[in-house]
Amino acid sequence: MVDVKRSRLFANLRGGILFLLLILLTVSSIIPAYGAEDAWSSAEAPPEESRVGSVYLLNLENQLTLYEKQADEVIYPASAAKIMTGLLACRTLESRAEETVEITAPMLAGSAGRSLGLVPGELLKISDLLMAAVCGSYNDAACVVAFLSAGSVDAFVDMMNQEAKRIGADHTVYRNPTGLHHPEMVTTARDTALIACEAMKNELFMTLISTHAHVIAATNASEARTISNRHALVSDTGGQYYNGWCRGINAGMTDEGGWCVVTLWEKDGAANLSVVMNGTDVAVGETIPAYAYTNRLLSWAGRSYGYRTVLPATEALDTLSVAMTGTSRSQTDLFVPTDLRVYLPTHADLATQVSLDYHLTDGGLTAPLKEGQTVGTVTVTYGGAVIGSSPVVVKEAFERNGFLNAMDRFKGYLCSRAFVITAVVFVILLVIYLKYTTGPGRRYTTRETYHPPKRRNKKFRSLKKSRRP
Repeated sequence: MVDVKRSRLFANLRGGILFLLLILLTVSSIIPAYGAEDAWSSAEAPPEESRVGSVYLLNLENQLTLYEKQADEVIYPASAAKIMTGLLACRTLESRAEETVEITAPMLAGSAGRSLGLVPGELLKISDLLMAAVCGSYNDAACVVAFLSAGSVDAFVDMMNQEAKRIGADHTVYRNPTGLHHPEMVTTARDTALIACEAMKNELFMTLISTHAHVIAATNASEARTISNRHALVSDTGGQYYNGWCRGINAGMTDEGGWCVVTLWEKDGAANLSVVMNGTDVAVGETIPAYAYTNRLLSWAGRSYGYRTVLPATEALDTLSVAMTGTSRSQTDLFVPTDLRVYLPTHADLATQVSLDYHLTDGGLTAPLKEGQTVGTVTVTYGGAVIGSSPVVVKEAFERNGFLNAMDRFKGYLCSRAFVITAVVFVILLVIYLKYTTGPGRRYTTRETYHPPKRRNKKFRSLKKSRRP
């Protein structure tokens, strides 16, 4: 009877365990597994907009993708092609910025669309032409600076394609420097972000794209002209699109490529690059979706991400012993010189999701140490990726013990190359010495047998003879 009850008990336990395992498997299939990328997800969902095709939002410091939508879809670049045009033109023509050139018909060949009204024979400074092409986004100016940079527009387009491949924009193909529609000229939002990041390294380019307005003095063919920044996020002061945190990169549209708005957003120490492309065109006076969505997307990023202090400069990272001071109780604290701040989701838990790891340059602390001396590096890891770093310093000085210092130098000499060479030379000389001073065939000996001199006088001979028997 007892065996029957025991068997039933074991059967019930097995059934309960199997049921519990079934529940756990079901729950695990429902709850998603969060990886490194999921850690960066915002607590607030990003805004949606059906009237824009491709979106890519990048944090520049960590090269972290904050949001993307069809970022690798091949699309027409529209005016965003001028980002590459401006970059290459600034590189090649910066040293000639104050030079005055004469516009020729070949320079304007293929120019159409948005025009500054340049004509053959007109004399302008290269700096004004660069401003018109990059800041004003005028197509005729873009063709002129392309011609001046490479000797022909076709040669300049070759330069554009070579540079795209060099920086890894493998899905981008250029057919002109203006962005006017060509069925073979394509790009992606991700490629456009790569190109914009490269362009932002050029100081002249950044100066031009950040200018609100520029006046070109009267020329031999035109009265003075005022160039306004084409980018409404920058130049539409007081308007519905203006964003004081933005530095314009490029904006424009074609019928085939739609509206493309690329901008740099800088606020509270953060720098994000926003690429919104293939936006729907609207009637004059209506809100342009690409501009409106860019502002909403950047506002969302500002709420969802930001710089947070993970290690204050006043808080010790660790306490370590200091060697070579003459006492075993010498210790000091490790600090960062300034507050260590990193870009993180606002909902990230610093205590459980962020880790600090430090590495000492010499593997340990050894006197002498100066106050404020850098002794290593600390890195910040979140979501499986290193997202920040800082030098590690000591805030107090330590002198090295004299006797230990002398012994350490002697030890260093014994382990040095000079000592090894000296020892080898000594051994070689000793072997040579022993070879030539001992053994058969020696030239000299260290022990000589004494032979007294023979006396040859007559008295000695006579005595010697008289003693013979």
